[in-house]
Amino acid sequence: MAARTRAVADRLNQVKATARDANDLAEVTVDSTGVLIDLKLSERIQRVPPDAVARAILNAAQQARVEAAKKSRDVVTEVMGPDSVAARTIAEQIEQRLQRSADEERREGIIR
Repeated sequence: MAARTRAVADRLNQVKATARDANDLAEVTVDSTGVLIDLKLSERIQRVPPDAVARAILNAAQQARVEAAKKSRDVVTEVMGPDSVAARTIAEQIEQRLQRSADEERREGIIR
């Protein structure tokens, strides 16, 4: 079990997810924990209000977090097996952590 847990941790450290907002203003990459690791902005941001740029970045980040959660769940299931209770628990914890970030942003009115 310890070897599989280490394997999961190693693989999760490699997970990255990238997403763009619907208007192609921002492209965001996050790691498996949902932390922003790259941000690319279109030149079009110069023609839109700053709050629209902020929303674009945050919406792209949320989409990337959803993808990171899916990739992380796939890693855990692949390494530990689809019937593993531990795998399900780890995957649920990852999804809950990433969802909490999005919920907090929604409560603060950052993501719509």
